[in-house]
Amino acid sequence: MANRTPEAVELAERVLAGRQRVLGENHKDTVRARADLARSYVRARRIEEAVALLEQAVAGSERLVGLDHPETGTLRTEFESLREQLAATTDPKHAPEEPPDVPGDHGP
Repeated sequence: MANRTPEAVELAERVLAGRQRVLGENHKDTVRARADLARSYVRARRIEEAVALLEQAVAGSERLVGLDHPETGTLRTEFESLREQLAATTDPKHAPEEPPDVPGDHGP
């Protein structure tokens, strides 16, 4: 099976750009698109970029649906997990062979 991660990243980037343009930054679908792009970045091993996007998604979700909303909790868990993985990869002995699993990622 061919690796289609680059295509998935490109599509997720376009979706986020469209959501930002049409719906604005303060819309739940824009926050979700940002989280989806972060997950695509994880599959592409672009962990630093994924962490930054998830941090923004958590902040947006907190602002839009609240600190205690289940979606905010899921995003926060993903963010914390990726941040820990990024910290671990700064030591080459701990670099993962495979891209990390993202909790809540049910995509291909």
